[in-house]
Amino acid sequence: MNTCMMEAVYFLLIEGNRLDYEAGDIFEVPVWAWHQLNNPYDEPVEYVTFENAPELLNNGTALREEE
Repeated sequence: MNTCMMEAVYFLLIEGNRLDYEAGDIFEVPVWAWHQLNNPYDEPVEYVTFENAPELLNNGTALREEE
């Protein structure tokens, strides 16, 4: 999952590691990784999440494991 922060300056925890972010930052959360967005203030946070798996599968750069 990729995320683009639209507004706010806060922090994210990914597998216990803190990542500070601000408006305009883009970060990627690894597949199946525990993550938590943190907003210690009363201000709203706006963000957009997107996935690029279909693109990677179409251009042959992604690996897909099936049972």
